[in-house]
Amino acid sequence: MTDVDGTDQDDEGQATAETVVVTAELDLDGDGVADVVEMSVVTSVDLDGDGVVDVVEVVEAVGIDQDGDGVIEDDEIEVTETLYVRDEDESGD
Repeated sequence: MTDVDGTDQDDEGQATAETVVVTAELDLDGDGVADVVEMSVVTSVDLDGDGVVDVVEVVEAVGIDQDGDGVIEDDEIEVTETLYVRDEDESGD
């Protein structure tokens, strides 16, 4: 399953942002319940409205039903977050 949700503004000089959410579920044992769930959220932000992305945030979460009880508990979820910021000295030319 893939969900895409984006928001932006078309006004030049205005900050814009776009968020993309991707979710994947795997049923490894065929019981109809997801054993592995992966979610990735990527947000791109143009802070100054120049059309060049200034900040990108990537959040990924993976949950695995390790004990086979059919429920992915909080302690079975791994979350990582990475933030990329464009260097102000970089030129888009």
